Amino acid sequence: QLQLSLTRMERFDINRDNLISVNELKASGCVVKKHLFNHADKNRDSFLDRKEAKKASEYIMKSKCPKVK
Repeated sequence: QLQLSLTRMERFDINRDNLISVNELKASGCVVKKHLFNHADKNRDSFLDRKEAKKASEYIMKSKCPKVK
C-alpha cells in the first residue's frame, strides 16, 4: 500500500511539494467536488498530504480522475 500512496503523490503532486492541491487535481484531469476535497483535508490547510490523499483515494482520485493507461 505504501507504493500506491507514492504513485498517487507522483501522479497528482505536480510541483513536488508533497501536497496535492485542488488545482493540481484539476490539472491532472480530475473533476474536483469541493465538499469532497474539504472532507478529505482533515487539517484544513487546503492541501492533501500523503496520508489524506491515501484516505481520499477511493472517493476523489479513483472515481473523479481519468484512469491511468
